Amino acid sequence: MSDITPGMMIVAVDFDREHDEELNSWYDEEHVPERAAIDGVTGVRRFVRTEGGFATPPGMDIVTLPKYLQVYDLSDINIPAGKEWSALSEPAAVSERSLRNFPFVRNVSRGMYVEMRRFK
Repeated sequence: MSDITPGMMIVAVDFDREHDEELNSWYDEEHVPERAAIDGVTGVRRFVRTEGGFATPPGMDIVTLPKYLQVYDLSDINIPAGKEWSALSEPAAVSERSLRNFPFVRNVSRGMYVEMRRFK
């Protein structure tokens, strides 16, 4: 039996409004490409939340998610705990740009997911 389990990591964030343009630029030019370059990261997609577009069933409590969503497709869910990924958080590896931007990233939610079932 293999210890390799494919899956995805989801990261949802908000950015301080006055820093939105710089933070999106940093995410697209530095933060995500560094992680996408790691062996076993098979793709990264970024999404921005839209307003509306769905009905809410009566009595259902809906939580509004952060504005931005990143989906990291992984050949193995252990990749973010590995050496390559962890090395990006070492003080010597963190860029000045990242240090400037970290304080303006808010409401970070993340989770690791494996496929339960596929429909259609």
